[in-house]
Amino acid sequence: MSMTLWFFLFLAFLSGCAHQSMPSDTKSGSIEGQVTIGPLRPGPVRVDQPEPEVPPELFASHKIVVLSQDGKTTIVESKLDSKGNYKVDVPAGTYLVDVQPHDIGMGRFTPQEVVVEAGQTVRHDIDIDTGMR
Repeated sequence: MSMTLWFFLFLAFLSGCAHQSMPSDTKSGSIEGQVTIGPLRPGPVRVDQPEPEVPPELFASHKIVVLSQDGKTTIVESKLDSKGNYKVDVPAGTYLVDVQPHDIGMGRFTPQEVVVEAGQTVRHDIDIDTGMR
């Protein structure tokens, strides 16, 4: 056999070995959602004055952070788009999802648990209450 044929057979063998040793739990899924922030003006809501849109700069200054289930390790970070949307790909597993920094809104921010299955997309929306009343 020629040297080229041996080389390709060797590569095929290595590829097969690598594929077989890959555990099935490394398959990925996705987390997607939208962050909403409001209300943006104090006082009662009026029918003739719809709620203003969140400035894109406010979304641009925040990010989604996906943490390990124990909250000690950052798995992935993602910026929000100009409408507050995000999507991240992660290995199948259980995670805590947070929006950072915690510089707007009322109350305590607590990362929320999300379970991702291989090949699936989980919807996880986050509502931030500004406290304006």
